[in-house]
Amino acid sequence: ALDPSGRLWVVTKGSVHVFEGKRGQWHDLNEPMPPGFIPYAFTFEKSGTVWFHSSRRLVRFDPGRPAAPVAPFRALISHLSFLASGRTEFPTTAELAPLAHNDNSFSAHFVAPNCPFVSAVDFEVKLDGANLPWASTGAGGSTTFNHLKPGSYILRVRPRAAGVVGGEASLGFTVRPPWYLTGWAYFGYVAGVIALATTIIRTVSALQRRDKIRLERLVEERTQELNAGIERRRRLEAQLMQAQKLESLGTLAGGIAHDFNNLLTGILGNCELVIMTVGNDPAVSTELRQIMAAGKRARDLVTQILTFSRQRNVALSPVNLAVPVAEAIKLVRASTPATVEISSRLSDGMVQADSTQIHQIVINLCHNAVQAMSGHAGRIEVALERIEVTEAFAAELPGLAAGAAMHLSVSDTGCGMSAATLERVFDPFFTTKAPGEGTGLGLSIVQGIVHGHKGVVRVRSQPGQGTTFDLYFPVTTEEPDTPPVAGKVPRGRQEKIMVVDDEPSVASYVAKQLERLGYSPTVFTDPHAALAEVIAAPHRFQAIVTDLTMPKLSGVELVERCRAAGATMPVTIITGYGTDELQATLQTFTRCKVLSKPFEGDDLARMVHRMLQNETNPPM
Repeated sequence: ALDPSGRLWVVTKGSVHVFEGKRGQWHDLNEPMPPGFIPYAFTFEKSGTVWFHSSRRLVRFDPGRPAAPVAPFRALISHLSFLASGRTEFPTTAELAPLAHNDNSFSAHFVAPNCPFVSAVDFEVKLDGANLPWASTGAGGSTTFNHLKPGSYILRVRPRAAGVVGGEASLGFTVRPPWYLTGWAYFGYVAGVIALATTIIRTVSALQRRDKIRLERLVEERTQELNAGIERRRRLEAQLMQAQKLESLGTLAGGIAHDFNNLLTGILGNCELVIMTVGNDPAVSTELRQIMAAGKRARDLVTQILTFSRQRNVALSPVNLAVPVAEAIKLVRASTPATVEISSRLSDGMVQADSTQIHQIVINLCHNAVQAMSGHAGRIEVALERIEVTEAFAAELPGLAAGAAMHLSVSDTGCGMSAATLERVFDPFFTTKAPGEGTGLGLSIVQGIVHGHKGVVRVRSQPGQGTTFDLYFPVTTEEPDTPPVAGKVPRGRQEKIMVVDDEPSVASYVAKQLERLGYSPTVFTDPHAALAEVIAAPHRFQAIVTDLTMPKLSGVELVERCRAAGATMPVTIITGYGTDELQATLQTFTRCKVLSKPFEGDDLARMVHRMLQNETNPPM
């Protein structure tokens, strides 16, 4: 189109051009026009103003006015949206503050505010530090980065429109590593490993040193007692090298208990026979019954030894808790210095418990209380009372159920404990005593026993103000078992009974009792001779009564070989201690039961009668 001045306005090559005719030729005046703008019509005014018409746009061009300065075409990063924290940050500088590790995923938003082109603006993005090339994000004006690794990055954005690439915008930032990957964390890991290794080394060294001292003392005592030569010293040193630690105590206690039970069986059995012989003669019956009573007390002592050495199963039964606590206090008073006062306040209450283990708890806690006095005057108070545990109080002590409970407390006026010691007071092998004065196992065992009784234990203490141990046991409504009323002792009909025991006194007692009860016993002190007799005549005897522990051939082996020879008669095994392994072995034999030493004649009579009648023996 021609304007009033005769100039030609043409749209060509994607923009508006103005041509002026001179001497028959048209020359491009290179008027500044908006790039990318393509009108479809022109309207001219006499003043020289030209109106450009395009789709949805009208532009006024006035050549008389000076041209406005052209702003640079470049990108601008407007803000960042962090996905995890939900916060938005508007950058004001070319470098952001270091980002936390949980802000390693974000969306970047950007614009090109001074685009001189009408066409849409596309953006290209590059992230230095992530080894990513330039990538087009389209005209959306945003991009998202997910789970960036710790490190330093530079976000670069540039616009592109009408084939022209605009100026680049950049924003630097750093993603911090998570706390567990920082230098302080690695320092903590190394310090923890060193501390753990040091603790293990010290614990092992302390145990080895303690065992070495104990075993060396044992060697020295045995050497002084025996005053033996080099050969005996060599045997003691070999025994020192092969001795076990805590297990050896149980083995030793079991062996002693077995020998004691053999002796007690002979003593009590022959005493019983003498009482039957003399009848109610007051000249001797009183003294004999005192011997019987002392022997039964010795039997109870052996039972406690076996329980402590783990040779007997611990069975919980209804017990008036005040009774074993009072008995334990009597034992404690006998070994407590006169400078320490012991007081008690005990109320009755039934709980499911093992009396021997209750003894062990009270004696252990009182012994620790005496040591806390450090040789000074002091006071120990043992209290037992029935309480009602509320839901709120039960929530404070995990494992304690709401309802009726017996509260046993042992308090002292000793030196007390610090908070650090309280945290570890129940840890195995933890002790504040000097080397050789304690193993650090006492309170750990107390806690284990209380938990085994379905109870809870806690400790309260402050330095210089003494210590209190609180033990809670659930109350039971069951009543203690009433001993069955002994009926008439069954008698035999001259059945032939084989009696096998390497201890002559026990074998003689068993034979005399069986003969008194109407049986025909045959005694063997050599198990091999007894086995030969069974092999020669498998059906001669109607029953066998044999000891468990015998030299060369044990009672179990004797039963196995008799069964192999075809002898199926019932067998009663008498033993000084019965273990779980023995009971499991006997399950494989038919018509085979165990009778614990020491026993009375009536017990033997009922056992043999039941075996001959093929009846089930009650639990022992």
